[in-house]
Amino acid sequence: MHANPGYYQALCDLEMNYPNPDFQQVEIDVKRTFPHVKDLSIRETAERKLSHILLAFVKRNPKVGYFQGMNFIAAQLSIVMDEEEAFWTLCQIIESYFPLDYFANFCGVLVDQKVFCHLLQQRLPDLAAHFEDLGFNSELLTFAWFVQMFVNKMPFETVQVVWDLFFLKGVKVLIRVALTVFSILQQDCLDFDRFDHVMMHVQEFIQVELTPESLLSNFTPDIPRKDFRHYRDIYTVDIMRQIKHQIAQDRSKQVQQEEAQHNFIQNFFA
Repeated sequence: MHANPGYYQALCDLEMNYPNPDFQQVEIDVKRTFPHVKDLSIRETAERKLSHILLAFVKRNPKVGYFQGMNFIAAQLSIVMDEEEAFWTLCQIIESYFPLDYFANFCGVLVDQKVFCHLLQQRLPDLAAHFEDLGFNSELLTFAWFVQMFVNKMPFETVQVVWDLFFLKGVKVLIRVALTVFSILQQDCLDFDRFDHVMMHVQEFIQVELTPESLLSNFTPDIPRKDFRHYRDIYTVDIMRQIKHQIAQDRSKQVQQEEAQHNFIQNFFA
């Protein structure tokens, strides 16, 4: 921040003379970020501050742009920092702490979900087997957890602890926190015979009952760096293959639709 005086304000003042769907999505999501703030004046001030931060980031880094969930990360920062500090910290989190591909098509998020599932089977095999029997997919929960860095999913004080660990230990902390949640709740989850009951119980627990003390006293052991990189390498190949396949399918459907439209027009005017 001190090395680039005036940079943030210049981004805020920069006029973008082209339509960008990210700008529209930011304005939509900002309005959804502070529903708990009842005072209209305070909420409007918070929304204006958050909008400045997010729009400045989109202008700075159009390759990443805006993704849904970034609003909660930036909002968490804006609560404890001034506007410009929150902007620079957001840049550090997105551009330095996370892998470059983490939010590009959410490739990195999908990879870490696979890594999480692998470690769940490895460390909590009975629970993983029970989830499989129930047809419960933990990715229904972990996607939002990872994208939002647990913001809006846990009590504020617990999120602060998660973030402290994240800044100290890196992105694998998010996976360790998720493993810790299921480790604490393992016996409860094993007693459920329906996947929707598991889902509701886990969500209620982390939103209401997971305290910083409980998280830290049960924090799952570290993931060795070598193993973490190995798992990521394996699942990155798998995820990239799936994404390319989906893109090819979408492109094929688009070509078919264009051909059908072309044939219809030709036949109509024949």
